[in-house]
Amino acid sequence: HTFLTFLCSICLDVFTDPVTTSCGHNFCKKCITAHWDNSDQYLCPMFPCDVCTASKLKALKSCLVCLTSYCDAHLQPHLTVSGLSRHQLIDPVENLDDRMCREHNKALELFCKSDRTCVCMICTVLDHKNHNIVPLKEEYEREIQRSVELSKKTADRETAEVSVNTHTELMKSCCMSRQFLLHLACYTDAFSSFRMLFNAV
Repeated sequence: HTFLTFLCSICLDVFTDPVTTSCGHNFCKKCITAHWDNSDQYLCPMFPCDVCTASKLKALKSCLVCLTSYCDAHLQPHLTVSGLSRHQLIDPVENLDDRMCREHNKALELFCKSDRTCVCMICTVLDHKNHNIVPLKEEYEREIQRSVELSKKTADRETAEVSVNTHTELMKSCCMSRQFLLHLACYTDAFSSFRMLFNAV
């Protein structure tokens, strides 16, 4: 395991003239320079993901600036390097790109109640000025509460519908029993009349 820490992840050989990127990964200077010469952006070639690819460790934090999640070892530069320590770290999440404003490249941490959409801080000043804005977490918790209340109302409504249906069935049953008794009484009266007539003869 210690031997692997001295290997460049590009050439897979022992470092020659090693350099460290701002995210804490080490490479041969020649390898990282060649990688960046063939790339549109100066991004770390290590695959950004929610689980550390080198040792399969779970991510401890996600960085909203780097749009990457880091295990304990790779998180250290964010805790110690002055430029990186200003980055906003959150609990690890998947799909960091989906949590960023596509227009301003800032974290979607607010909710515009007027337009019913997630917004960043810059959106609130430009496109959503004078709108009803609340923290995203607050709106999320409110929506959870609404869902619970709606579920209760739905359950209450279903219970009420069952009660109404049961009542209706009981009423039908009572009506049928009443009709049966009336018919029975008619037959009993007719039978009594017939019997009196038969006995009279």
